[in-house]
Amino acid sequence: GDLTEMAWFLAWTPHAALHLQNPFYTTALNFPVGVDLLQNTAVPLLGILAAPLTLTAGPVASLNLLLWLAFPLSAAAMFVLARRWVASVPAALVAGALYGFSPYMIGQSAAHLNLTFVPLPPLIFLAVGEAIAGRKRWGAALGMLIVAQFFISAEVLATTTIVAALAIIVLASMRPRSVRLTVRRGLVPILLALSITAVCLSYPVWVMVAGPHHYTGPAFGGGLSADLLGVIVPTSSQLVVPAGMATLGDHLVSGNVIENGTYLGVPMLILLTMLIGRFWRSTRMRFCAVMLLVCFILSLGPQLIVNNVDSGFPLPFALLQNAPLLDSILPVRFSLY
Repeated sequence: GDLTEMAWFLAWTPHAALHLQNPFYTTALNFPVGVDLLQNTAVPLLGILAAPLTLTAGPVASLNLLLWLAFPLSAAAMFVLARRWVASVPAALVAGALYGFSPYMIGQSAAHLNLTFVPLPPLIFLAVGEAIAGRKRWGAALGMLIVAQFFISAEVLATTTIVAALAIIVLASMRPRSVRLTVRRGLVPILLALSITAVCLSYPVWVMVAGPHHYTGPAFGGGLSADLLGVIVPTSSQLVVPAGMATLGDHLVSGNVIENGTYLGVPMLILLTMLIGRFWRSTRMRFCAVMLLVCFILSLGPQLIVNNVDSGFPLPFALLQNAPLLDSILPVRFSLY
């Protein structure tokens, strides 16, 4: 399964480095045709970081350690982001816990290291905010974070970029008078970030789209979208859940429990509704409410699905469904955000 493949990838990166082989493609898999590893889940950055453990204790030990670390590191990253905007430390801790130990994280950890190790998206959002505020050092940091995320998961980088772009559009619509000043302040840091990204990723992106052993077309035929019921129906991944409800939840998203990470629950939805209503006058609260809705709608995919039945009702993700380099994104994975 996927975890076996992840262990192989963690072993491949130090092996390629020690034997002076290109780490981005190989004929050691799918011999003799070969495989474009950048179109797969090779996580070369994690392979480098875990190389000492891999070479001494083996790739399974590295895989276990990285999966374990994914939870606290991701939670800590969200804590840092929340702490930038929230005065209360306990509130920031709650934000970190909700992100780092969410249903998305629990589900993906059963199979996908590349999708579970997500401490960088919150830091990318933090860097974007600081960069458009005119801080050049954060522009450089943003470029390096983008490069690092590419070498963990290009798909997560793509979805992070989409969410960040939509967030900027939402903010611009909420504060149109600030757009000109923001562009003037953020132009140099953003150009710096793009320059670092272009220098570091030009060759890897070429390998991905046109290099040896690459394939064309989407990686997943038909995609995989969240179910409208998934937000209120728990799965067996939750610690406390009635058996009947777990059976229904496990049936959603074509029975793929690992990918079904959209659960919030009725109590959480009630709490969110109360908080949004109580603090609606706050620009930050309105922004968060809009982005919550945007990310949820993106996770539902190109057409609304209810209890595994395609209603035929079109949704905005249809605009991205066939876009080059984006046609391999699984919409349900937007539940991370």
